[in-house]
Amino acid sequence: MTAVVVFCMVLSAVTVRAQIASNFVQFVPDVTATVFGQNVPNHALTSAGPFAGGVFITPPIADPHRVKIDAFSMLNATQYLFSVDVPARINGINVHPADIMACTVGQTNVWKYFDGRAQIGLPEAANINALAMSAATGFWFSVDSNAGALNKGALYFWSLSASTITEIKTPTELDIPANADVNAAYEEGGVLYFSIDRPMTSSGQAKGRAADVWRFDSPGNTTLIPTLLFPTVDLSALHAPMDTDGDGLTDLEELLVIDDPATTFPGGSAAPLAPQFATNPNNPDSDGDGIMDGHEAAAKTDPWNDLDFLRISNLADIGTNRFVQWTSVIGVKYRVEAATNIFGPYNVVLTNLTAGDLVSGYLHPQPSADIRHYRIGVNPP
Repeated sequence: MTAVVVFCMVLSAVTVRAQIASNFVQFVPDVTATVFGQNVPNHALTSAGPFAGGVFITPPIADPHRVKIDAFSMLNATQYLFSVDVPARINGINVHPADIMACTVGQTNVWKYFDGRAQIGLPEAANINALAMSAATGFWFSVDSNAGALNKGALYFWSLSASTITEIKTPTELDIPANADVNAAYEEGGVLYFSIDRPMTSSGQAKGRAADVWRFDSPGNTTLIPTLLFPTVDLSALHAPMDTDGDGLTDLEELLVIDDPATTFPGGSAAPLAPQFATNPNNPDSDGDGIMDGHEAAAKTDPWNDLDFLRISNLADIGTNRFVQWTSVIGVKYRVEAATNIFGPYNVVLTNLTAGDLVSGYLHPQPSADIRHYRIGVNPP
């Protein structure tokens, strides 16, 4: 008999390199909001996916009830940038809303990355309102009020090598209302995504809310990207989590061994995982056992041990019944599926079994003689 070993993640694995993780979005709300039953504040980056969500990165702000995040972007795989809406003192540094601050995820080593007043000439009343790093060449930004030659409804590109603004996306090009603010943005693969502070209708007649995201490909070509967010939430910042090797784990999760709360696997919280589970963001199968790192994280097997992965270990007939046995991890929930064809469709024959040992089994009562293919699925915790 043929045993097919598959475990099905609710969050589908990505197969394209340098892919935005397709299952969730990271954002900062303008007010405290509820995401999957959790209160998320306006001073932290929150993740939301189809099944879970919660606070992911919290900048080290001493007085978060007074200070909120106005803009957020990842500087690189382990460091992030942010701006605040009011003057504040963060770890001994006086921070102005025109400044862009930098910090390492999970640490408090804040430093000033960009001084908007000194380098751009922003007035005291102007805030950096949106921020989107573009590889290592520079960043897109917006301001929250008209400031000299800068329009609050436009996106500007600051070139790090030229130390000046080298590109502008005007409100007309972005196809947004003349009185709108660009509140949040990110850039990926030369494409800009953004959110504004009010509902809008594009020239293509798509209608979006203040919580929605728009994609800008070229002037006059702005399209609505449906989001999972809520009517009462306005985006203050937006970020696209990246999965370079397409294994179902973001680069940040792999490098820093942090579980994004938007992923139901392996846990649904931002608590650090065991250090031995840190994996290579440039290799989808760190141990070369044929199982992607994201799948191993879901199954709670060791992605650095090529002998430790979910598999059927025994398949045998006992009388008129069929015994299916597989390697398991204590506490993980499994389901058993069966099919007459290796390509399916598969039917669930055991819905939810919590493993109590390193090997688990199921006696399938009187299966049809045509059922010769089984697979094991991992259920959300």
